[in-house]
Amino acid sequence: MMLGLWEPILVLLITVVSVLLGILVYFKNPKKRVNQYFTLLTFSLLIWIVSAFISELPKDLKYSLFLSRLTYLGVLLFATFLFLFSFYFPKEKAFIKGIVRYLFYGVIIVFSFLTLFTNSIIKGVISTPWGFDLVFGNLSCPYLLFCIVLAFAAFRNFFQSFKVVSGIEKLQLQYLFLGLIIFIGTSIIVNVVIRTIVGSDIYYRIGNYSAIFLIIFLAAAIIRYHLFGIEVILTEILVGVIGILLILQIFTAQTFLWKIINGILFVLFCIFGYLLIRGVFREIERRKELEKLSLAKSEFIAIASHQLRTPLTAIKGYLSMIFEGDYGEVPQKIKEKIKKVLEATERLIRLVNTILDVSKIETGE
Repeated sequence: MMLGLWEPILVLLITVVSVLLGILVYFKNPKKRVNQYFTLLTFSLLIWIVSAFISELPKDLKYSLFLSRLTYLGVLLFATFLFLFSFYFPKEKAFIKGIVRYLFYGVIIVFSFLTLFTNSIIKGVISTPWGFDLVFGNLSCPYLLFCIVLAFAAFRNFFQSFKVVSGIEKLQLQYLFLGLIIFIGTSIIVNVVIRTIVGSDIYYRIGNYSAIFLIIFLAAAIIRYHLFGIEVILTEILVGVIGILLILQIFTAQTFLWKIINGILFVLFCIFGYLLIRGVFREIERRKELEKLSLAKSEFIAIASHQLRTPLTAIKGYLSMIFEGDYGEVPQKIKEKIKKVLEATERLIRLVNTILDVSKIETGE
């Protein structure tokens, strides 16, 4: 595939996004499996995309061969970690156990070794006008089938979760499905349809790059719906990416004057970016404080309502017994007064019940 100016920039952006997302998610809670597998998923994507891009830079085909094998190793790891991630997103599910588990890890290790160090998956490369084409080995079909099975198994786990979850978790899965559809759809169009028409995999890296949509939409679920509790990731990524582009502008400027102008813009943007991130942090803290106050208010109303309802119920009970003559005959005039007190007590009980119902709705009970 012929390289254009857009491609190095795109690879750089994907690299920055993958690294930032992976590191930030991992260090937010390193002990959680869902965080660990998300990080491994982003870094396997990084191996896949960067290796595919660099593979066409060397003039020596033996380096292109090694980098192509590294690319296919990244694909295998990406499918593996997506499969493992599906057991923990959005809720933890029962993982494969016993001998099947060890057999699964054994197959991954064997395919990884065969992909990187033997001719079984990729036998060689041949030079073409646009770069090179791959010559596949005898085990390339089992390798491809295994990756497809892992991807479909992961999708099956996500779909089963989608049928039983609700609320925020269902929205998280909808974001994930949108990313998967874009990624899989683009890959099929580029690697199957266009490859069949053109007779070459000249455009295959476009399919590779579409995998970033899966990471982006999953990150959207993380940020918007607090899956990992890191609401500021998007802001930090945006500031980081724009900062890198401004640095590139400084070094690629044609004249010294433009270098100075770009340098001033970079400094101003750094100040603006710092203030923006700090503002987001403060907004999050204010939101958390408001949530705490709202929860405290709801708890107070609930406790107060319970404390009021208990004595009111007792008052109503005793008044009813007096009204019905359980403690002796009651004159008619007194009965009328007791009836009014009973009606007022019932209205008060209904009011307390209404307040209690509202507090339950606010606390999500």
